[in-house]
Amino acid sequence: DGDDVGDGSEQGDDVEDIEDEDDDEDEAKRRVRKTKSQRGCTAAVRLQEPFQPNASPMERQRRFLAFNELGSLVVGEQDGESVFVVEHEGTGGAQRRQIINNSHNCTMGSLCKFGFAAASRDCVVFHTTHTRHQQHTTAAAAAAGLSAALTEAQQRQQESGDDDTPVCDWVRELPEDEAVLGLAASSTGVCVATSRAFLRLFSLTGMQRVVLAVPGSHVCVVARDAAFVEVYQEACTGAYRFFCFTVAASGTAHVCYDGSLPLGAGESLLWAGLSDALALAVLGSRGMLLMRIEGSKAALWMPMLDFAQLAGRKRGALAHWMV
Repeated sequence: DGDDVGDGSEQGDDVEDIEDEDDDEDEAKRRVRKTKSQRGCTAAVRLQEPFQPNASPMERQRRFLAFNELGSLVVGEQDGESVFVVEHEGTGGAQRRQIINNSHNCTMGSLCKFGFAAASRDCVVFHTTHTRHQQHTTAAAAAAGLSAALTEAQQRQQESGDDDTPVCDWVRELPEDEAVLGLAASSTGVCVATSRAFLRLFSLTGMQRVVLAVPGSHVCVVARDAAFVEVYQEACTGAYRFFCFTVAASGTAHVCYDGSLPLGAGESLLWAGLSDALALAVLGSRGMLLMRIEGSKAALWMPMLDFAQLAGRKRGALAHWMV
């Protein structure tokens, strides 16, 4: 008779409180939002976990935090300490390699022309690897219809005297109730996505210029030249949306374009990036690489490459790493 729980009016000391089970829920379950009270939605929407494009899997001791045409950023161990290994592509194919101590145990990072930004859960750091501001090429931006916005951002940056890269590295800590979910570094600053649905924009000298609110759940943020693109999911429908923007030295944000990603039902986002013409490109879990093409009246999405047709697929997952 001691084995029966009964009608629930009495419980023994060996019966756990049901609230303890909530503490053991994994992050994926916690990101399932029941949206019945939000704008009349009744379905439970599973939201994708945030990720860093071009980063290799988290479970490896030595892994890439970033890899692009500028070079690579790797975190690993040296003499028992965590270090960054930075390789920048130089002229004529020459590479410049630097080893920097990862004293803040950063787990995500992003390369730009002047150095790299990295972040742990509660802080953001910037390390300088180049010493002088380089002129941006606006011809590619003009092809994407963004030259006016980018030129204005660059002009204001130069007028403010912020066209030089910092002479020293900097660290910025987030408030206690806020965590870093993702970041991207550009030639004009660092964009940090946080758990409070904020985008915090820092200049290359570490000054916070502006804070933007994201109208959804952060998925990833990418950058190139003076432009940033934030990709997020709507909490009600789970639809993927994005907006491309620039931030002037004065703190004024300018939205260049926005819209929805052409992903199918049940499809997740594997990669996002910007071309040299600042056109947004995305790769979905079904293996199709799509690029947004500006038209005279509207933008269209064009299929560029079907990874599902390439050899090397394993267990339904893509065996290729986008850069």
